[in-house]
Amino acid sequence: PDALLKLGFCYQRLGAVVADAAAKKDAYTQSKAAYARLIKDYSKDTLVPTAMIEQAKCMVLLGDSNTALNELDRFQRDPYRSNPVAPLAITQFSSLLRANKRAVDAVRIVKDCRDRHEKVMERDPLRAAWIPALQYEHALATMDTGKLAEARAMFDSVTRKYPGSPEAVNSLWRAGQCQREELVAAITAAEASPSGDGEAAVNKAV
Repeated sequence: PDALLKLGFCYQRLGAVVADAAAKKDAYTQSKAAYARLIKDYSKDTLVPTAMIEQAKCMVLLGDSNTALNELDRFQRDPYRSNPVAPLAITQFSSLLRANKRAVDAVRIVKDCRDRHEKVMERDPLRAAWIPALQYEHALATMDTGKLAEARAMFDSVTRKYPGSPEAVNSLWRAGQCQREELVAAITAAEASPSGDGEAAVNKAV
């Protein structure tokens, strides 16, 4: 199982660096096959959940997002939802859901994952490094539902708590994007409101 997982990783890295489209597709196909063999032939091995996540990545890279969604959906249920790598799967799952215009589902799923795993992850030196990405994905999903003020607070939290992470940098400009969209909405409301309520909304957004 360990050899198959490493073989899959090698093909994934090869696919990421080759320029030829056919060679890239072949590398990702070989990678997916290695993960599929691990999952099939060693179904009880502890590496199976990791192979499932990586296989789903290959599926996306090969243009098969729907199958990837089905694969990652399994991490919402036992025995996988309590697995230590479930937060990685749910982070990827949420991103695919958002790409399929299912942000409301993404918010619900990521929140459930955070409630289930985050406190334990904080005490795990390895998995603690996954928390910024999980929180950032939660904020993105919230933003996609139109809850801009709530999303902005989440982005600000990531920036404050994890200042050295890539997610903190991305959260900084995402928070600004939320504020801009809030302001545009408030200005639109002000222009449409004869009562002056819209002006109050603009002041609040500013």
